[in-house]
Amino acid sequence: MKLKIIIPIIAIILVAFVSVFANQITQFVATIVDFRIFLNGEERNFDLPVVVIENHTYVPLRELSEQFGMNVEWDGDNNKIKIAQNDISQIFTSNDIYDLNYAIGQTSAEFVEIFGSPIRIEPIFEGTWGDYVRYYHYDFGIVRVNPYGTIEIMTINTNAYPGPRDIRVGDHFLDVLRKFPIIPNDTIDYWFDILYWISFDVRGEIEFDDNNNVIRILYSYGYENFNEYNMSWGNGVSFEVEDNRVKSISLFLLNLN
Repeated sequence: MKLKIIIPIIAIILVAFVSVFANQITQFVATIVDFRIFLNGEERNFDLPVVVIENHTYVPLRELSEQFGMNVEWDGDNNKIKIAQNDISQIFTSNDIYDLNYAIGQTSAEFVEIFGSPIRIEPIFEGTWGDYVRYYHYDFGIVRVNPYGTIEIMTINTNAYPGPRDIRVGDHFLDVLRKFPIIPNDTIDYWFDILYWISFDVRGEIEFDDNNNVIRILYSYGYENFNEYNMSWGNGVSFEVEDNRVKSISLFLLNLN
């Protein structure tokens, strides 16, 4: 049986809205839920109530984040809630691509040695290159080869081959978020190497549709140096999501200058 309450839960909601949204105060009627909650197949319990407000379920942000191994910090000076992964090893890096040994960034000949000859090759002229790029079609997906013969993008459409950290097509998008934290669009480190400065840039992004459903989760890891050549390089992964499940996984190179 659901227990409807007004005063205690409204107090919690009001505190959240005043803190995050400054002077905006809105009152709601909340209902404590009486159903069980599972995250990645595991039942989870919360110390604070899980409530339904206007047909949407709300869980305690701090408790939920901490159960995913993240640290939650309230920045009162700037009215911000900061959520970050405790374990730096969980941040996406180039090794997440290279460890798969799929020849991303290598030659098409090396790729064919691993996966065999494609079912068909589709050449398409692209103005950005001023030349033809080639799409290799396999039973597991599509591979894009640039005019220099380098593997730029590999898209996996079946669960035959795993993506980074063994995430596969068909997995729930929460599995992606559990293994990879979403981090700010920040440069995380600089270092000096005789001739030039290099920045390491790690990015995370979630894209939603008009109904606030997750449709894409993207991570990238790149370098940029500031010498006379102004070169940049790196790679990333994009998880396309449909009905809360990973529909495809694309491994890609970042643009090279």
